[in-house]
Amino acid sequence: MKKYLLFSLSMLLLIACNTGRQAELLQGHIADLKAEFVPDKRVKLFEVEAEEKQGKVLLTGKTTLPELKQRLLSFASQNGVEVIDSIRVLPQGELEKTPFGVVNLSVANLRSQPRHSAELSTQALMGTVLRVWDKDGDFYLVQTPDDYFGWMDDGGFVLLDSSGLADYLSSERWMVAQSYAFVFQEPSVASQKVTDLVAGDILSGQTTRTGTLSPQAFISVSLPDGRTGYVLKADVQPFSAWLNRPEPTAADIIATGLEMMGRPYLWGGTSGKGMDCSGFTKMAYFLNGLQLPRDASQQVHCGELLEKDTTLASYRPADLLFFGREATAEQKERIWHVALYLGDGKILHASDRVRIQSLRRNDPDFAEDRLKTLVRGRRVLGASSVPRVKELPWYTAGQQSLRR
Repeated sequence: MKKYLLFSLSMLLLIACNTGRQAELLQGHIADLKAEFVPDKRVKLFEVEAEEKQGKVLLTGKTTLPELKQRLLSFASQNGVEVIDSIRVLPQGELEKTPFGVVNLSVANLRSQPRHSAELSTQALMGTVLRVWDKDGDFYLVQTPDDYFGWMDDGGFVLLDSSGLADYLSSERWMVAQSYAFVFQEPSVASQKVTDLVAGDILSGQTTRTGTLSPQAFISVSLPDGRTGYVLKADVQPFSAWLNRPEPTAADIIATGLEMMGRPYLWGGTSGKGMDCSGFTKMAYFLNGLQLPRDASQQVHCGELLEKDTTLASYRPADLLFFGREATAEQKERIWHVALYLGDGKILHASDRVRIQSLRRNDPDFAEDRLKTLVRGRRVLGASSVPRVKELPWYTAGQQSLRR
């Protein structure tokens, strides 16, 4: 009996030890999959863990990439690992029927976690289409047109099914062209306001009419949640005309950037109400029809590479200049700031507020810390790798699916 118990204990230990090694094997493969297919977790989701469970390997977590889950399961099978598959492929449940959304506020906030106290990670403008992946309480995990993930509360957007999305994208829409505007209950600026608006907001429009209490022309519009009202025609332009505008020039980009002068710095901000450094450059280009990634560390890979040049002779107006810590043998490069180059040594950037500073010594607005941390530049204008908004399925009907 004693020998039997010792034998049984030895076998249990052997099985547990073997299962532990198998869990480590799968955890290592998960790391390999992430390194190859999900180098940036801000834009791709594969949050999976492997652990020992009752003599098997339990796989938990979630992903929006079913092909990676299948790769992991195939690897386990090929290596004789018996798994308990608890990986959630998103979306699930009701969100399979309504996997899209459209922003319902002039500026909607996205958080790093599903709670209001969490860090502001980015923002989305009214009329922007979202992919909706998951739900936690009153918050939804959404993905913006630059593929950025974040958690938005249910008051920030309206859920749509495929049919609703198609109807929205094929509707007559208007782009807010002024820095600030309003939707009014009646065709009069003296009437009650329905909502505020900022540049870049998109509205569904219906008819043009003249206000009875004001001589100015108004557009009858509807918001994603069904609210209706009127916006001054002078404050908007047809969305189709905006989409098909000519390729922007450096002067266009700079003029848009200068329009934001004095706006407050806001970590995570990407709107006229407040912006961080990359939110500022993103908006300067977006309002001219070009789509940049969300963060400076992502934008640094866009467009034509311009090597570090502290003389600034290599840079042209509207180039992006990046600042941070250069790579060494001991540490990786780190980019933490981006600015719009104006020419003549001047940069326009969000630092405390959107303002102009100089990278040339002896100038009264010289920013020595920026010159010392200059890493490189990027030329976005004319770069085929930088998508035009009109090419993106998030904004126009009849293009490829947004499901994946």
